[in-house]
Amino acid sequence: MSFGYGCPMELRHLRYFVTAAEELNISRASARLRVSQPAVSRQMHDLESELGVALFVRRSGGLTLTDAGESFLIHAREILRKSADAAAHMDSFRRRPAKKLTVGYIPSVLTEILTPALKRFTRGNGDTEVNLKELAPQDQVRGLRDGRIDLALLGNPCPELASEFEIVELRRVSFSAVLPDDHRLAKRASVGLKELKSETFIGFDEGLFPGRNSTICCACQEAGFTPRILLRVENLTSLLANVAAGKGLALTPEEVSQLPHSGVVFVKLKRPIPSVISAAAMRKGDRNPTLSELLRMCRLTG
Repeated sequence: MSFGYGCPMELRHLRYFVTAAEELNISRASARLRVSQPAVSRQMHDLESELGVALFVRRSGGLTLTDAGESFLIHAREILRKSADAAAHMDSFRRRPAKKLTVGYIPSVLTEILTPALKRFTRGNGDTEVNLKELAPQDQVRGLRDGRIDLALLGNPCPELASEFEIVELRRVSFSAVLPDDHRLAKRASVGLKELKSETFIGFDEGLFPGRNSTICCACQEAGFTPRILLRVENLTSLLANVAAGKGLALTPEEVSQLPHSGVVFVKLKRPIPSVISAAAMRKGDRNPTLSELLRMCRLTG
């Protein structure tokens, strides 16, 4: 749509018209728009010429909208509203980071690995949005398989994962004994694993923490006994709560002590101290440089 002078109708013409229609006075409209009165008058005449109808009745005391003007005002306001909505929607795209990564993690790696790694990573990768998902190890594996996550910080991985994913060791973590704070050994600075032979142990749900119970059993068998695991939990919070309730004790990597653990004490084990790796997993062949950089930061903090 264009005016007789070859100028296309623009949003500013509609803004001028709506302002003039609201003020019903060219002088007040020009002051509100911060545009000269002749410019506002010229735009209104051009608009009327383009539409082929009179929008205003002009009198010495001001303006009055014609029936056509009243009708056009409704449409002009709607166009301006839709224009503002469209601009606001595009603004969300401008602010959206160009890159995205999704990281699955278990809570025990948050304090000493993930949080410091993210601080370092963000300094040089401000255009990358990192979404964090707290997930059990097996849920992280499923997330890698179906593309919902890019990196899994799953603690101690079961050996079978190496055939399907790239496994990167972040750190080696010693086991600690997790005891109720009123346990007979709770005040000890350290405890021998053999001293726990007669205790009841709390393990993990195999479907969510595959291989964890085998790791606990192997550590105990090296000390000369097979642990009695009578309860299996679905997450670390539940593990600590059940230990605090006196339902058994646990062996966990010492990084679990970073979690809140009211009613529970972590006691170091005497030598030889069993340990496990804390690892990250990613899809084989994933050469995303941003992902590689985040993984590098995790290894530095580990």
